[in-house]
Amino acid sequence: QWGSGTNIPFESSLMIAGANQETLLENKYTRAVGFFPENWTTFSETTNHFHAGGGLNLRGYAGYFVAQQGRDSTIYAVYSGTSGASINAELEFDRLINKRILKFIQMTPYLFFDAGSMVYEEANGKNYFSDIRMDAGIGSTFSWTWWGQLEDIKPFTVRIDLPLFLTRPPFEEVDYLMFRYIIGINRAF
Repeated sequence: QWGSGTNIPFESSLMIAGANQETLLENKYTRAVGFFPENWTTFSETTNHFHAGGGLNLRGYAGYFVAQQGRDSTIYAVYSGTSGASINAELEFDRLINKRILKFIQMTPYLFFDAGSMVYEEANGKNYFSDIRMDAGIGSTFSWTWWGQLEDIKPFTVRIDLPLFLTRPPFEEVDYLMFRYIIGINRAF
């Protein structure tokens, strides 16, 4: 995504790890406080456990206040911005296992990989790409497809991702390879 302009509101920003605030308000599961624990939806020095698909979609950095040391040695926040680039891939392997847990729950496991970089502006007014951050792991969706008498309801999908590897771990996490989990509603992309 490439964006330009000044005074872009935060809720319209491109996020490094997921959907922006406007998109979250449009989703019936994320618009109200309480569906997910509040500490799962905030930004801090470490990752959290909630991810909504969108933005650059670097799942392993969900909730992390990503910082970048600029060329001028100043620290810049790069967890949100107006421009950035990413590559996201999922490789499903549902043919290798039984896809149905119950009659009405379908499981779709996959391996995933995300890589991306956010554009930030330094004090001199020049724009630069941040360091490339990557994550990889395993995940699965669980879709409730049968609702009995309420058959007009669309399938409800819960996603669990385990971003086990990060190329640039958060400040409070020193290991590149570590157990991390995130939960989301609907597919990541």
